[in-house]
Amino acid sequence: MNNILTITSAEMVSPMKFNWIKREHQIENSDLIIKVLLWGICSSDYKTFKEGDGRYFGHEMVGKVLQGNEYFKVGSLVVPFHSNVNNSNKEEFNYELGFKDYLYIPPSKYDSIFTIPNTNVPDKYVFLDSLACVIHALKITDLYKTSNLNILILGEGFIANLFADILSSEKNRITFSSRKKSIKHSGNFDICIDTTGSNHFINFHLDNIRNNGLLLCFCKPDTDNMDLNKIRLKEIKLQYSRFCKREDVITAIEQILNNRIKFDKYITTYNGEEYLRKAFEDFANKSIIRGVIRIGED
Repeated sequence: MNNILTITSAEMVSPMKFNWIKREHQIENSDLIIKVLLWGICSSDYKTFKEGDGRYFGHEMVGKVLQGNEYFKVGSLVVPFHSNVNNSNKEEFNYELGFKDYLYIPPSKYDSIFTIPNTNVPDKYVFLDSLACVIHALKITDLYKTSNLNILILGEGFIANLFADILSSEKNRITFSSRKKSIKHSGNFDICIDTTGSNHFINFHLDNIRNNGLLLCFCKPDTDNMDLNKIRLKEIKLQYSRFCKREDVITAIEQILNNRIKFDKYITTYNGEEYLRKAFEDFANKSIIRGVIRIGED
């Protein structure tokens, strides 16, 4: 393969505006070259699009290997991860992705790539990263495959529904509370899972958690504004979660392969990279939950 690879990418230039940029890159024979087939659009992507700056602008995708090696065969489908999955406590990105048509990944970053089963419909693997992070949160709180619990989920978006899909399959009783429709105080929930990152919303629901219950914060809240005294008085266990580990990704792949998670009801598909802006507009209008853009075949 030619040692020069031309990559086209969408790059933010100001809030709500990006340009398509072509750049030539010098690649090595040891680099893994991936033709990107699918981009995912999530709330983090939209936040970066809206503000014009941020690290999350194109970080969930599926691609096909064009230049492989002993670990990744040519023609296999892969999902690149942006986050560190090597049990590190550092909040770091393993590899910068983006809305690009090709990726080249050096050997030092091979551990950020996961092979998925070959399928004619790989769309359901686009949000593998999100699912793995949810599974990680459930595992560290011993909630993965537990049953018969009363669980309150704060939020009603994609992540909240992933939690619900996994937990309800184990016969747990799930209740959602959102800004549109919040529940009254009851004090009957064993577990409260926050997917909003809003301390005001968390504080409002602390009385819904029984004494010695669990509050799982999936997002990163501001603890300066959290009612830690009430958490202390009720002896609520407070647990944070971040990213995921390699074993969580493997579990997530198995969940998707065995059709335990139904992504179809959450995904709106667009055909062609020219629909990237349209997908962001639809996200802003809340007419989609998650977008998947098919950008071409090999």
